[in-house]
Amino acid sequence: MSDEISKKEVNNCYIVVLKLLQALCQWIAPHMVIGRQLSVEKKLLASLWLLANKESYRGVADRFGVNRGTLHKITMRVCKI
Repeated sequence: MSDEISKKEVNNCYIVVLKLLQALCQWIAPHMVIGRQLSVEKKLLASLWLLANKESYRGVADRFGVNRGTLHKITMRVCKI
């Protein structure tokens, strides 16, 4: 028995994660009125990245192309939802 994950299993996991992200975006969209030029998906992903990784606000802001203040506001909003 092999410990390797098949391509089909990887694709299935990717599809599940993508569907979860889409559902979360639809759920939080009405609450995300700040930074209207940014997509809800980008706001959610930036917030999740900041919360999940040991990276500074500056690093995450640069990674997602937003300023630190906007990232802070978005992340606080996501956490309050």
